[in-house]
Amino acid sequence: MRKSFFIFFLLLVSACGFNRPEDQYFKEAVNLKNEGDLGNSIDIFKKVIATAPRSDKAKEALYLLGDVYYQTGEAKKAIKVFKAYLDLATPRGKRKFLILNKIGTLYYQKLGDPQQGLGYYVKALDYAPSKEDRFDVLLNMGDCYFKMYRFDMAVEYFNKAVMEVERSRNESIIPKIQEALYYMAFSYSVLRGDISESELSKRAVEIKTPDPLKKTIEILDKCIKYSDKSKYGILCKFEKAEDLVELDEKDKALAIFMELRDSYPNKAVIEAKIKKLEEDK
Repeated sequence: MRKSFFIFFLLLVSACGFNRPEDQYFKEAVNLKNEGDLGNSIDIFKKVIATAPRSDKAKEALYLLGDVYYQTGEAKKAIKVFKAYLDLATPRGKRKFLILNKIGTLYYQKLGDPQQGLGYYVKALDYAPSKEDRFDVLLNMGDCYFKMYRFDMAVEYFNKAVMEVERSRNESIIPKIQEALYYMAFSYSVLRGDISESELSKRAVEIKTPDPLKKTIEILDKCIKYSDKSKYGILCKFEKAEDLVELDEKDKALAIFMELRDSYPNKAVIEAKIKKLEEDK
């Protein structure tokens, strides 16, 4: 009789559905997160983990808890939770890419530690699911090197980023391509100023251009070609005009400064450049 009752009980539970406490907590936490109540979702995700720490639900709660901390800008907590999730869940594919990329971004953008960020961006590249994702990581790597004053490496990674998507038809990515080209040109110009004339000649041969200054203009022209009205398009036009002055092509530079009169953020700077060039005629 007891055996029959037990079997009946199991069948009844199976038929009606049996939610374990961690399942109920998990559902509640996800609903709170989706509704934007991130503070309360944190407490409930922690309940999931505390109730059944070895369960799959706890692992998923750990990932989502890290994501909540990421959204709220609590960088150190997010990194700690994401690292714990990587150790426990051994994710693959896109999920692993997202976590490694987010950890890299937290170190670089939130904690101001580009060196640590680079380490995680390198790992993220191996799991990037698309060219656009690879582009984003490579662009961030270029930014990290730029912040570290490693302008040679910055040029290399900005260039890699652009090459990844330069044939893309996705117009939404163009502003980022222009950003990469602008900072690539800026980094290259810094390198140009840091090396001697003999080294300049050697570098010119290596990059197969007659003059490193002209190489900078070539990069700026790529940026301008995408759009000369966008933020980085305007900045690239300004830098090109500056380089043309250095090449003693002052009429061309003056024409560009005249074009920028109404669009450059600091009109006084443009007026001063125009005045100086007109006086030099």
